[in-house]
Amino acid sequence: MTGIETDRLREEQERGLSIVLGFSYLETTQGLIDLIDVPGHEDFIRAMISGATGIDGIVLIVAADEGIMPQTREHFDIAQVLEIERGIIVISKIDIVPADQIAIVEKEIKAFVHGSFLEKAPVIHTSAKTKKGIDSLREQLEQLAKNPIARTQEKNFYLPIDRVFTMHGFGLVVTGTVRGGKMCTHDKVQIMPGGQLATIRALQNHNRTVESVYPGQRVAANLRNIKREEVRRGNTLASPGFLRPTRRIDAELHLLTSHNEKITNNSP
Repeated sequence: MTGIETDRLREEQERGLSIVLGFSYLETTQGLIDLIDVPGHEDFIRAMISGATGIDGIVLIVAADEGIMPQTREHFDIAQVLEIERGIIVISKIDIVPADQIAIVEKEIKAFVHGSFLEKAPVIHTSAKTKKGIDSLREQLEQLAKNPIARTQEKNFYLPIDRVFTMHGFGLVVTGTVRGGKMCTHDKVQIMPGGQLATIRALQNHNRTVESVYPGQRVAANLRNIKREEVRRGNTLASPGFLRPTRRIDAELHLLTSHNEKITNNSP
């Protein structure tokens, strides 16, 4: 649909599954829609969570030849904990199963999402091989983009870093999705929790040089006055003095309705 291969690693391409987050975008009449491909395998659930935080909606994909898998349930639980409120349901690989099998899978999905934020979500039948349903999926994504989620305007910005690398002739580059505030070229930034200071040399949004980026946008920030070894994935880029590291947090726990095991002290 986008023409962008999100599985960049050789291991991902050889195994036919996502291991790390993949990023692409879709150009529509409503503007650019950022798409994040999160790993489905249970071994990479942490990568999935890091990609799911801060998103406006989900595309829940269920393969027609497999139906709802354990990781489908796990990912759906996480989406509800993150209080995501909208999305689209996609049944993929419809070219390799008979019509009655597709109907069975759709019935299973509707029972699964009953009473949730996806109860009234559109269900799109697709095939990456024949391209059937791809145009319908694009149309539904555009419908979501017509009503963007309102975000509060904050003076200070922060950006959780999901990739760190160096480029010849440019130096250090970090990428992520802006969570709050406005980032601009030449801004002073602080890398947390270490507290190192740096300056934004340049910003790019989907390979286009821009002067500023806003909450919800993907961004690559070229930094100067900072060494590669001082920054790693998982750090946060923020306005100087905005964030403060701590060793104590308040946590609110949600017991998932799908969890049937008894919870005791020291439960894994």
